[in-house]
Amino acid sequence: MRKMLRYTAILAVVLFSTTSFYAPPAQALPTWSTWTIYYDANQDYAGSSYRACSGSWQQDGTLAGAWKEVDRDECDWPWQSTVEYFHYCNGVWVQVGAIGDPSC
Repeated sequence: MRKMLRYTAILAVVLFSTTSFYAPPAQALPTWSTWTIYYDANQDYAGSSYRACSGSWQQDGTLAGAWKEVDRDECDWPWQSTVEYFHYCNGVWVQVGAIGDPSC
């Protein structure tokens, strides 16, 4: 009887320790909503992507081009916004002052 009670207690401890401390992996929500607009070499719209504060993601067209504009809006107060421009040069995105800026 003692042996059975001991095994039952050990089994209860093992089951409790493996199930009550498990938490499934969580994915944090973004702190910014991000809208990225891609332009081809003629500075025409090529495509865009949008990631909302809720974590949802949408895309339209081609996510590539000669230039891109990245608009970011903070998800919480004070809701700051940033706009950055990039030119695709030699396989990397280089920050520039505006769309059409040929700097590399």
